[in-house]
Amino acid sequence: AVLVGVPRSEVPANYQQLQDYFREIAPELSATDDAKRAAIFLTLPPLPTVVRFATPAAPAWAAISTLAAASLPRWARDLYGWPTLPAQELATNLSLLATRKSLSLIPSSFIAPPIFSEGLARWQSETVEV
Repeated sequence: AVLVGVPRSEVPANYQQLQDYFREIAPELSATDDAKRAAIFLTLPPLPTVVRFATPAAPAWAAISTLAAASLPRWARDLYGWPTLPAQELATNLSLLATRKSLSLIPSSFIAPPIFSEGLARWQSETVEV
């Protein structure tokens, strides 16, 4: 958060502070029409026809975006009116674990472009002052 200009004093330092923060702002949160349109856009992004139908991009994207939505806390899913199914948390956690293990088998040089690796190296070598 400090790297993008948020003062360290305003960032929750632990899980309990994060829970307290969300409890405090919960009454202000809502799924506006814009937020719902953004969720649909992120789930079903516009893709060129050849990419949508001739590659695994669309099904892969759908699986990842569905998993992302399912991994939101229940109160966030409730804002959007998304149902919570029996054993959903268990299924979501197992899916997240399987996804993480699967992705860890792919060499990072294949996933991360050089600019990412260079930026990460710079970030790790610098000290951020608040």
